[in-house]
Amino acid sequence: MEVCSQCMNAGAIVHFLWIAGIFLHSLLAGVILYRRTWSQFPLFTAYVLFNLAHSIVGLATYGTWLYFYVYWVGEATAILLGFLVVYEVYKSIFLDHAALRKLAGSIFAISLTFLIATAIFILAHGGQGFPLNISKSVNILEEATRTIEVGLLIVLFTCTGAFGLHWRQSVFGIAIGLGIFASVELIAVTMRLQASAAAHGSLAVVRALAYTASQIVWVLYILLPERATDESQLPQRGQLEQWNQAILELIHQ
Repeated sequence: MEVCSQCMNAGAIVHFLWIAGIFLHSLLAGVILYRRTWSQFPLFTAYVLFNLAHSIVGLATYGTWLYFYVYWVGEATAILLGFLVVYEVYKSIFLDHAALRKLAGSIFAISLTFLIATAIFILAHGGQGFPLNISKSVNILEEATRTIEVGLLIVLFTCTGAFGLHWRQSVFGIAIGLGIFASVELIAVTMRLQASAAAHGSLAVVRALAYTASQIVWVLYILLPERATDESQLPQRGQLEQWNQAILELIHQ
C-alpha cells in the first residue's frame, strides 16, 4: 500500500509539472517569437514547438490506447531534435571558424547516422512484440544519444573555457538548459531498467523537474538583453585560430 501511495503521489506531481510545462513551453515559444530567436536558432525553435505540441497531444490522449504511441514516437523525435540543437550550438559557437565548424558537422553527421541505424536495427530485430520493441528501441536510442550529447557539451564547455570562445548569451542559455536536462536524462534512462516500480515514479518526477528547470533557464537567457563582449577576456583566441588554420590545411591536402 505504501508503494502504491508513493506512485500516486509521484503521478500527481508529474501531472502538475506536465501542465506547468505546457505553460512554460507556451511562454518560451512567445519569448522566441518576441526576441526573433527563431531566425538564429531554427532547430531549437522546432525543438521547443514540437515539445509543446507533444505535451498537449499527450495530455489529451492520456489514459487511451493512443497515448503509448504518442509518448514513445514523440520521445524518439524529441531526442533526435535535442541532438540537432547541440549541433546548432556548435555551429553558432564556431560561426567564424569554418574548419572547426566543418569538423563539428562531420562528427554530428556520423553520430546521427549511427544513432538512427541503431534504433532501426533494434526496432527490426528486437524479437518482442511491436509495442515493447518501440519502447526498448527508444530507451536504447535515448541512452546512446544522451551520452553523446553530454560528452559533446562537456567538450564544448571545456574548449570555450580554454580558448576564450565568446558565448552569445542566448547560445549559453540554450547549452546550459540542454546540459541540465540531458545529464539528468542520461542518469534516469540508465537507472530505468534496474529500478523498482516506486523508483520509476521518483525518476519521472526528477526528469520532469529537470526539464522544468531547463525551460526556466531558456526563458531567462533568451529574454534578457545580450551583453557586450569584453575582448580583454579572450586571451587564448589566437590558439583557436591556429587550430582552425591547421584543420583547414589538413582538409585541403
